[in-house]
Amino acid sequence: EELRRLSSTVAEQMLANGESVERLFAEQYFFLDEAEKTPLRNASEYATMLNACGRWAKPAIGAAVCAGDRGIHYREAEHMLRHHRSIIRELCEYILETGVNRVGPIQTINIGDRYPDTIAGIGAGMALSKLNTNKPILVLCDVADEPEYLKASMRTYEKVLRRGVNLQEALCTASAEFGGSGGGHNIAAGAYIPKGCEDDFIRRVSELIQTQLDAGQTNS
Repeated sequence: EELRRLSSTVAEQMLANGESVERLFAEQYFFLDEAEKTPLRNASEYATMLNACGRWAKPAIGAAVCAGDRGIHYREAEHMLRHHRSIIRELCEYILETGVNRVGPIQTINIGDRYPDTIAGIGAGMALSKLNTNKPILVLCDVADEPEYLKASMRTYEKVLRRGVNLQEALCTASAEFGGSGGGHNIAAGAYIPKGCEDDFIRRVSELIQTQLDAGQTNS
């Protein structure tokens, strides 16, 4: 009953944002040999835990769990999963409390070195749900092992894609013009750019997104 209420609430929020609720419902897979009420039971939770190990530079811990370790390595993986989710919540709250800058059709924020670049995109996606969902969000952050670069992470919603926006194209084009590189998907993309060009880069991304929107309006 609680799950049904939660699903209903999320569905209402998605519909209010002009999103399809189809992706809200999907098949779930369970590992029946794993203990109930643990991250290992649900395949999605299992994958999230392994993802946390990778994002926090501890892939060997995840590999040990996959190999059957249910002792110290598993307990550490559980801790990393909790930590992973806690930091992402903190990042989301930081973005919302600090506020974003609106540059034409996009909204942006530079979080510097406050949070790891490996979770910038996740935090951006979470924060966007509480911001203007009609404007893609661009988050810039430092890169720990490459201090001369910044990482750009962008997220948007399907309703914006239907208006002609493609984040991958925008970031790939803009980053290349400044000696960087980008990739990803139309709805979620990232890029690396040299430090010092971020203001011009943001303006260029804004221009490219606006061009996409104008073209989408013409073709509609």
